[in-house]
Amino acid sequence: MKLKDNLVVGLLFSLALVIAFAAWANEEGDYLGPKAKVVENLFKLGQLARERKLPILLIATQDYCSHCDLLKEEIIQPMLISGDYEDRVIIREILLDSEERIPDFSGTLRRQADIADEYNVWVTPTLLYIDGNGKQVAETMLGVNSLDYYGYYVDESIAKGLEVIRQQ
Repeated sequence: MKLKDNLVVGLLFSLALVIAFAAWANEEGDYLGPKAKVVENLFKLGQLARERKLPILLIATQDYCSHCDLLKEEIIQPMLISGDYEDRVIIREILLDSEERIPDFSGTLRRQADIADEYNVWVTPTLLYIDGNGKQVAETMLGVNSLDYYGYYVDESIAKGLEVIRQQ
């Protein structure tokens, strides 16, 4: 290859990187890819979980929770991007500091924080593994100390929840 060809290839590669990064992040460098959907209706979500025979991973978070952001960026978003979890779990986020009322598993409108209180959520982030009726199917994961083995424990909890649901 000639020097001119190398320069063109280098420029095209650099342009591809810039385009990829622009799709990945905003001006502040925040990730803009797939994110866990905020739960809007636990009643309908429960129906979907029962139909698909999948556990629900409900992530209890708050605005301005740096540990929540870390968990979502380092664990949850890669799970969503990979596509490996679509047939293993339904992932949703519940916002403890939201005043919005959503239907719970029985269809009753309630504050998200009140729903989380039923599961003894007192720290964020908290990961709940529940079935389509709102019953816990794996142990709750409270907080984040280290991400070193966190993904492993999430995978183990999903597998446990899936096993419990398949035995129902």
